[in-house]
Amino acid sequence: MAFETAMVFAKDTLVPLRYSYRYLSGNLKDYYELTIKDSKIDRIFSRGGNIIESSGTWQSGMLILDFNVYHQYDILARLYDFKKRGRQVFTNFMPVIGNEVTLAVTWLEDAKLDYGKGTLPVRNFKIEFVGIRTGTFSTDMDGRLVRLIMREQDLEVVRKDLVPEK
Repeated sequence: MAFETAMVFAKDTLVPLRYSYRYLSGNLKDYYELTIKDSKIDRIFSRGGNIIESSGTWQSGMLILDFNVYHQYDILARLYDFKKRGRQVFTNFMPVIGNEVTLAVTWLEDAKLDYGKGTLPVRNFKIEFVGIRTGTFSTDMDGRLVRLIMREQDLEVVRKDLVPEK
């Protein structure tokens, strides 16, 4: 499956203004687009040539994290408040379903990730799409996603430069 995404943020913040997701593989070229303005979110969803438009209320502090768009976990790691620690809850707008999903993140530990070329200092987090699925993810110390594991989906994503050479 191939797709492309784009997210536009308000200047110098992690507040989303626009988001798009477009499938590149297959014949249907499905997509969805979100626009956030003045506490309103507009969504256009195209599947199989059928277009559905909807609107809703955008709440301050809300975020957009798509299940399978892995670089968005970087944003979540940057929003985590290490001064507070513990389980932190966010309201996440899930574009593919067009609704809010409670998202919880818990910092587990700082550790070293062993890989074929050595070790990398990482921050390990637990992530919960509450009532849907849970997993863990690791970032480097700059907040970039290194690894994501969703056992329920039998999914593990590892940053390419960390994959051992064959």
